[in-house]
Parts: sequence; C-alpha cells; structure tokens
Amino acid sequence: MGLDLELCGVVREVTAGDVVPRGTPPAVSRLRDSHHTAARLLARGLNETEVSHLTGYALSRISSLKRDPLFAELCEAYRLEQRDAARDLEALWLGVAADYGQHIHEQLLDNPDAVPVAVALDVFKAFADRAGMAPVSRSVNKNLNLNIGERLDRARGARPPVIDQEPRER
Repeated sequence: MGLDLELCGVVREVTAGDVVPRGTPPAVSRLRDSHHTAARLLARGLNETEVSHLTGYALSRISSLKRDPLFAELCEAYRLEQRDAARDLEALWLGVAADYGQHIHEQLLDNPDAVPVAVALDVFKAFADRAGMAPVSRSVNKNLNLNIGERLDRARGARPPVIDQEPRER
C-alpha cells in the first residue's frame, strides 16, 4: 500500500524507498541589490529574523537563499571582506598607538621637566590600565536582618486591637 503521486498529469504509485521529487526554490540567477543587502547582514552575524525585518524577505526565502550556492558564495565574500577591513583598521590603530607611545617616550627621555607631573601621571595611569595593571576595586556587602516580622508581632502584642464600629441594623 503506497501513496499516489501525480507528476505532469501521470499518476504513479509511490512505495517505500522511492525517491520523491521535492519542490526547490528558484535558484538565484542574477544577484540584485536586495541579495547583496541580505548577504552583508548575514555576514555581519545577524540572524534570519533580523535580516527578514530589515530586508522585507520572508524567513523561508532567506533560508532558501542561504542554501543557494551563488548566494552562499556572496555571503562568504562579504564575511571575508569584513574580516579584512577589521584587521586593517586594527593594524592602523595599533600603528598610531605605537607612534604616539614612542613620541611620549621620547619627550620624557629628552626633556622630562617639560611634561607636567599631572599629565605624566595621567599617561602612566592610562598605559598601566591598558597593560592590565588597573587599580583594584573592592566592594563590601552587608546583610541586614531587620526582623520586621518579630517587631510587628511585638507591636501588635503591646496593645489590644481596637474596633471602633457600631453594629448595623438589618
């Protein structure tokens, strides 16, 4: 006993072990700006729901795009581009930091009196902090037990309750 499957007007019986054709989403034949936008967002690490909200694509379409080889290649290209850009920016800033560090060091060696003590101390603190020698901060926790329940019971026991109400007529 199997299921009937209709393909192009021809009905045939499907039994266990038969390969049943599945509907496949249309392959990306031409990349549009919306594909590039979705690929950039996915390459940045956004999830499918966030990409759906930002691009207007349905979640099912984004899922099928991710399975498309051309789109997957586009996502990977953007991922590599973003990684390279981040690496280049980090290298640039490390170079700038090294140049300024060398400049400060030369100033201190050549003419230590030209740098005010307050400025030298601030520079020292900044460098020491970045080198992992930040000041240690401690916090103290105190637990207070106010025994509010016991105090309330004592207060209630000190005076008898007073009911100031006249009976109602029925």
